[in-house]
Amino acid sequence: MNRDSVIFCISSLLVAIVVMAAIYPYSTLDQHQLNALQEPKQMDEFDLSINLGDDLGETTVIDLMAYYLENPPDSNKTPVVVRKFGGC
Repeated sequence: MNRDSVIFCISSLLVAIVVMAAIYPYSTLDQHQLNALQEPKQMDEFDLSINLGDDLGETTVIDLMAYYLENPPDSNKTPVVVRKFGGC
Protein backbone atom coordinates (compact mmCIF):
# COMPACT_ATOMS: atom_id res chain seq x y z
CA MET A 1 0.00 0.00 0.00
CA ASN A 2 1.21 3.43 -0.69
CA ARG A 3 1.24 6.21 1.86
CA ASP A 4 -1.82 8.03 0.49
CA SER A 5 -3.97 4.90 0.84
CA VAL A 6 -2.92 4.36 4.45
CA ILE A 7 -3.63 8.00 5.32
CA PHE A 8 -7.05 7.78 3.63
CA CYS A 9 -7.98 4.58 5.51
CA ILE A 10 -6.91 5.92 8.88
CA SER A 11 -8.65 9.26 8.37
CA SER A 12 -11.83 7.52 7.21
CA LEU A 13 -11.87 5.38 10.35
CA LEU A 14 -11.26 8.40 12.57
CA VAL A 15 -14.05 10.37 10.91
CA ALA A 16 -16.44 7.43 11.31
CA ILE A 17 -15.55 7.06 15.00
CA VAL A 18 -16.05 10.79 15.60
CA VAL A 19 -19.44 10.73 13.87
CA MET A 20 -20.55 7.68 15.88
CA ALA A 21 -19.40 9.28 19.12
CA ALA A 22 -21.25 12.48 18.25
CA ILE A 23 -24.61 10.78 17.55
CA TYR A 24 -24.45 8.15 20.31
CA PRO A 25 -26.10 10.31 23.01
CA TYR A 26 -29.11 10.85 20.74
CA SER A 27 -29.59 7.12 20.19
CA THR A 28 -29.77 6.07 23.84
CA LEU A 29 -32.96 5.78 25.85
CA ASP A 30 -33.42 7.50 29.17
CA GLN A 31 -34.11 5.53 32.36
CA HIS A 32 -37.86 6.24 32.28
CA GLN A 33 -38.21 4.74 28.80
CA LEU A 34 -36.10 1.71 29.75
CA ASN A 35 -38.29 1.05 32.79
CA ALA A 36 -41.43 1.35 30.67
CA LEU A 37 -40.08 -1.20 28.21
CA GLN A 38 -39.35 -3.73 30.96
CA GLU A 39 -42.99 -3.90 32.10
CA PRO A 40 -45.42 -5.77 29.83
CA LYS A 41 -48.65 -3.97 28.98
CA GLN A 42 -52.06 -5.39 29.67
CA MET A 43 -54.15 -6.18 26.62
CA ASP A 44 -56.64 -3.42 27.46
CA GLU A 45 -53.91 -0.78 27.22
CA PHE A 46 -53.45 -1.35 23.47
CA ASP A 47 -56.04 1.14 22.24
CA LEU A 48 -54.18 1.88 19.01
CA SER A 49 -56.11 1.64 15.75
CA ILE A 50 -54.29 0.33 12.66
CA ASN A 51 -55.26 0.96 9.05
CA LEU A 52 -54.95 -2.28 7.07
CA GLY A 53 -55.72 -0.77 3.69
CA ASP A 54 -58.82 -0.28 1.61
CA ASP A 55 -59.82 -3.95 1.63
CA LEU A 56 -59.72 -4.54 5.40
CA GLY A 57 -60.16 -1.03 6.80
CA GLU A 58 -59.20 -0.04 10.34
CA THR A 59 -58.98 -2.40 13.26
CA THR A 60 -57.59 -2.26 16.77
CA VAL A 61 -54.53 -4.04 18.10
CA ILE A 62 -56.77 -5.93 20.53
CA ASP A 63 -58.79 -7.37 17.62
CA LEU A 64 -55.61 -8.35 15.76
CA MET A 65 -54.17 -10.09 18.82
CA ALA A 66 -57.47 -11.90 19.48
CA TYR A 67 -57.60 -13.09 15.87
CA TYR A 68 -54.00 -14.31 16.06
CA LEU A 69 -54.68 -16.21 19.28
CA GLU A 70 -57.80 -17.83 17.83
CA ASN A 71 -56.17 -18.60 14.45
CA PRO A 72 -52.44 -19.24 14.96
CA PRO A 73 -50.36 -19.62 11.81
CA ASP A 74 -49.76 -23.20 10.76
CA SER A 75 -46.10 -23.72 10.03
CA ASN A 76 -46.83 -26.90 8.06
CA LYS A 77 -48.74 -24.98 5.37
CA THR A 78 -45.79 -22.87 4.30
CA PRO A 79 -44.58 -23.93 0.85
CA VAL A 80 -41.20 -25.56 0.65
CA VAL A 81 -38.96 -23.82 -1.84
CA VAL A 82 -37.06 -26.28 -4.00
CA ARG A 83 -33.76 -24.81 -5.08
CA LYS A 84 -32.08 -26.11 -8.17
CA PHE A 85 -28.47 -25.54 -8.85
CA GLY A 86 -27.82 -25.24 -12.55
CA GLY A 87 -24.11 -24.58 -12.45
CA CYS A 88 -22.34 -21.96 -14.48
